[in-house]
Amino acid sequence: MQINKERLVQTFCEMVSIDSESYHEKKMKDYLMNIFKECHMECIEMPIEGFEAGNIYAVLKGHTNKEPIMFSGHMDTVSPGKGKQAIIHEDGRITSDETTVLGADDVSALASYIEAIRTIEDNDLPHGDIELAISVAEEPYDAGSAYYDFSRIKSRIGYTFDLAGQVGLAALEAPSIISFKINVKGKSAHAGFNPEDGIHALKIATSAINRIPNGHVNDKTTVNFGTIQGGEGRNI
Repeated sequence: MQINKERLVQTFCEMVSIDSESYHEKKMKDYLMNIFKECHMECIEMPIEGFEAGNIYAVLKGHTNKEPIMFSGHMDTVSPGKGKQAIIHEDGRITSDETTVLGADDVSALASYIEAIRTIEDNDLPHGDIELAISVAEEPYDAGSAYYDFSRIKSRIGYTFDLAGQVGLAALEAPSIISFKINVKGKSAHAGFNPEDGIHALKIATSAINRIPNGHVNDKTTVNFGTIQGGEGRNI
């Protein structure tokens, strides 16, 4: 069964033109929910306090005994992502106008899901439940998915279209990030009058950083210190 390539490209370009930087995904959320409802999907938003838009759960109910399947993705893009527009080149490539990101991460996945569901609906293809789990604020370390109500998902198998590589390849595992913050508490003293009465927090912190390996610490792990901040004045 062939998808409608022209419709897929049109959907992709429409979605690229929607501003949806992290924490500002309301227009994208509204667009997606309208599309999902047009595709006869049950669709809900999961509001998050302090966020402009909430996560989306949508399901196209199946009419066979086939196993349900889930696909996930995210609504947000990195910056600069305001005023995006897609440029379609003669060789078929789609790029931005080079003043912003294109936003293919993760619009390419969302547009693919929409076209697949439209193709299923157009041709009345048999299927099990198809669940979509779409989150906000994925780029800032999955801030949105931390609030996702995963109890709604019934599928045992799921796929996330959010990976570079050749078509047809899949990743069975991917790296994660563990962030930590270290607080070093010193004792204030005037650097000129009585430095011996103080405990120098910055000196302790830099000494600790020098003793902890950075970069590749084994085949699968890297360690990095990103920022350091402290002190209230140069003479204390």
